[in-house]
Parts: sequence; structure tokens; C-alpha cells
Amino acid sequence: MSSSVKLTSTVGVSKDDLCYGAFRQWLKPIQVRATVQPDLSTAPKEVGNASGFIIRREAIRLTFHRSMEPPHEETMDLALTLFDRYGRLKREIIHHAIRKGTAVWKEEVDSGNIVLINNINVDKEWRRQGVGRKLLLQLLQQAMASRYNPKFAFALPEVSYDRTEEKVQQGQTKEQTRAMDQSKKAAVTSFFRSMQFRRVGVTEWFALAQDEKHPSRQLLYTEDLDPVLDDSSDTDSDNEPEVILCGLSMNDGGTNPKPTQNRLSKKDAASQGLEALFNNKCATPDEARHTPTAILKRRHPLHYAIKILKDKDGLGFLQSHTRNGSAASFDMEAVNGHGNTVLHVAAKASKSACLNWIMDSSSGVKLASVRNHEGYTPLEALKAQLECKRISEAYGASRMKCIADKFDGFDNDSIACLMKLTRIEAPTAEQRDMAKFGCSCGQCVSGFLSPRMINKLRAEAEVLSNSLTYLGSTEDGKSWHLLFKDVLVHLPDRLQQQFRRNKILRNIFTELLSTVAQLLAEKVVPRRATVVDCLRETPVGSQIDMHYFQKGGTVAAAVNIVIDNAKESDIEAKKLLFETADNELI
Repeated sequence: MSSSVKLTSTVGVSKDDLCYGAFRQWLKPIQVRATVQPDLSTAPKEVGNASGFIIRREAIRLTFHRSMEPPHEETMDLALTLFDRYGRLKREIIHHAIRKGTAVWKEEVDSGNIVLINNINVDKEWRRQGVGRKLLLQLLQQAMASRYNPKFAFALPEVSYDRTEEKVQQGQTKEQTRAMDQSKKAAVTSFFRSMQFRRVGVTEWFALAQDEKHPSRQLLYTEDLDPVLDDSSDTDSDNEPEVILCGLSMNDGGTNPKPTQNRLSKKDAASQGLEALFNNKCATPDEARHTPTAILKRRHPLHYAIKILKDKDGLGFLQSHTRNGSAASFDMEAVNGHGNTVLHVAAKASKSACLNWIMDSSSGVKLASVRNHEGYTPLEALKAQLECKRISEAYGASRMKCIADKFDGFDNDSIACLMKLTRIEAPTAEQRDMAKFGCSCGQCVSGFLSPRMINKLRAEAEVLSNSLTYLGSTEDGKSWHLLFKDVLVHLPDRLQQQFRRNKILRNIFTELLSTVAQLLAEKVVPRRATVVDCLRETPVGSQIDMHYFQKGGTVAAAVNIVIDNAKESDIEAKKLLFETADNELI
């Protein structure tokens, strides 16, 4: 039967396409259809289809996460799971002792265009006849033959059910449904491996290298590693259920309604009197109230108590159920269905009181080194979770939005947990700043200004300062303004024009940039107060208020032109460290 299958394909969409037209400069959809026509008297019948995307990574390199979020759920998942904000493979997949898996994927994945396999569907009666293989091969051939020449293809094996299978599921127990899911997932995974796809690290994603000499192409089917499976019967390890509340938000004038979607957990619903949003038929009243009686019925009471109780109450539960001689004492070193210890749970929940107590216990040192099924120690699990919070936020039913550019630091409990897990008992202000802003190198000034960034900014500030000092010494204000007008772009228009005729103003701005360069050379963040204090000691110190600040000039204007110039020559620096409006912060 499969010999009569005909394949047709299309690549790209028009600019008017409602789904992908807005992204056509970098996203090229591919559609492949499999049809059969038993005889000329009947119309062709579709028996399968496949879809995917060619992603021109270089076209969105500077905004990779933000660009990959809107088009599709899987473009978003691919970007956030495997790549950093510049489209490079996450370094933990390359270097982490466990997370790297077979270690066949390295820096070569950082460059070039890529293909995302979105889905492959084959009618039930046509399965196991090579139709799926033909669809995938056709899609890959179309992508690889395009002028974009992608180097790697990525796929996320997912389980799908037809209507008949969905009806069967309705009469199954949870255990039967899980077993069916696992069986179908294994079949889909096996299919991609048979097509030379290999797992990326220990993630759910698989990749195929175009280069036949790539290490992944030399890895045997049986050598490809699978992550440790979670115990799906351990419902204590599951996340709290959520519902999506849909509504409308208005602007201050009560006009321009905008649809909104907010996630609401079961616990939050209870606090707002919205318990009816959840189906609690299987829950006892004690469970709904999270009482000690209900917690003790759980498979892992200590884990569950830390997760669902307030930090202080969770600590009390720990203390009263782990002491020697207690009538209901539990094993502190037990792991749950995800391989998490109580220290993992406390860390990921940022429960600092519980975490401190566990770390100070006799089991603390041992628990701190235990790895869960993801390969993370408690410290690594916390850092990974905080990094996810730093760059993305859940919204709607299954989407994420990028928030990295609006990140203003982690909360105090998360910082306290980081300090304890890194065994810093009395952190300095700088150590706290590093933890607050997610510094991973231990050298960031004020926790966020990395050595690479500060060196780049210093170099650009010195170039600007030297240019203004030596090339801008002309007495002709019009010539000066013509030469350096691009340096003034962050100043008010009316102030920019005054540089033509006010030499004092030109001298002040030159000294301002020189001061910024000096502070950066000393590894000091050029905040407004610090810069102004230094300016007071210069020859223009008595003139800056009257001739510059009172006329709308700011320290931010000088700092941001330095950042602008740094962005032009440094791909990793293309993100404002300071918003122009945040003058007081700077």
C-alpha cells in the first residue's frame, strides 16, 4: 500500500499569512502531505502530514528568545530549553557532568540555521508502512536543499491520540493511562532514533546533524542515553494543579480592552474563595486544608510539608517528625518520585528556614551532594530554577514569555538559600548582589556588571573621551556639533542645540565621559551619585548644575552612549544595562 503514497511539499508563506507572515524574514514553515489515490475516479485522500520550520538563527541572534516565543509553542520550548538568549547551546549541555548526556553535542551547534520538526501525523490504518519515514525524509530534504542550508534538525517526541484512543483512555485508571503514555512515547522516540536523531544532553529534545561525520552520527542507537525516569505513581511529586483565568484589562480611561490570561494554583484559589474551579471530588477536607493529619497520609510527608506549608510551619513539621524517638519520624534522606531529597524541595521552593535547618542537620552534607533525576544537586536545581524565572514567565495554558530585560533581581529567600547552599554564612554586600542578579562567575561588579562587559564599556568610554578631548578642542561650536552630534542622542533636543554655542557645556560633557571611563577602569559602576561626586572635583565641578543638569542633562545620557557604542561591536553586549529613564538609579 505504501508504494502508492504520493508526497507534496511547500516551503515558506506569504507576508499575509495570519499565523507566520509576521515572522517570514527568519521563519520558513515547511508542509509535507502524503496522499493516496486508489483510482482515477476518486479524489486523492490525505493519509499523513508533517510540518516544521527552517529557522534563520543569525537573523534573530540578538533577540533569539524574544523572537522564538510568539510563533509557536515548540519554537518557544526549543529556544528556552536548549539555547541561551543568543541562540547558543546551553553550556550545561556541553559541560555538566550529568546534563551533557552522551556529550556528542558541543559548540558546533552554536552556529548556522536550524530545522524544527513540529509534527508528523499518519492515519492509523497507514502506520507501520513507512509513511512517517517518507514524510520526515521529504521534510528534511526540502529544508536541507533550501538556500538556508540548516546544519541541524531538532525534534521533540510527543504523544498524540486519535479519537478511538481517547475514548479508551476515559475508562482507564491513572496507572493505565501512564503506562499507555510511556508505551507511545517509547515508540515515537524509537522512530526518531531510527532516523539518526540522538538525544540532546538529558533533555526531552533530539537532534540530527547534517554532517555524517558528526559524533552524533557515529553513536549507535543502543548507546544513546535516556534520562532516569520519574516515578509517575508518586503523585506527591507532582506540581500543584492550576487553572487559567481569562479576562479583560482596561487602560486608565476604561477603554481599549485587552485579553488577559493568568495562572491560578489550587492554593491561591482557596485563599480567594475560588475552590470550585478545581475538581476536588477525590480530595478529603483535611487535604484541602493541608493539615498535619492529611500530610502524614502522603507518600513522602517531609517533602510534601516543605512544598505546601509556609516556611515557618514547614520547619515545625520537620522538627517534630524527624527527632529520635518521635512516634512519627521519617527518613530525612528519602527521595521522591523525581529523585529529589528534602533539601532539593526546600531549595526549589526557596524555603530558607527549612533549608537552613536541613543543612545544619547531621544529614546536611550528604544531602547537599545528592543528584536528582535531572542530574542536579540541590544548589544546581535552585540555580536552574532561578535562571528559568529570570528569563521567562508562564502565561496562558502552555506558553512562556521572555522577561529577562525586566529582571530586577531574585527575592531575599532565594538569595538566602543560595548563600547557605554555597556555605557563605556571612555574605558581604557584593556577594549578596552577585546572588541577587544571578552572577555565575563570581567576578561581577555589583552582581551584574561582568568582567567582559566592564572591559568593553571601559574601552568604548575611553575612545569617546579621547575623541572629545583631542578632536573636540575646536573653538568652532558648529563644527564640534556636526562632528559629535551622534554622541548627544540621549540628551533633550533643546539641550543638544546649545552645544553649538556653549563651550562650557561642551567641556562639561567631555569631562563627564572622561569620568565614566575612569570609574569603569576602576571597576566601579557609573551610577549618578558616584559620577557627580567625581565631577565635583574637576575644573567644571562648579558649573555642571547650572550649565548641564538644570537644563535637562543627565549622567544616563553619557552612560547610554557608551553602551550604544559597545553594542555596535559586541554581540553579547546588545542589551542596555540601564534604561535612559532610570537616571536616579545610575
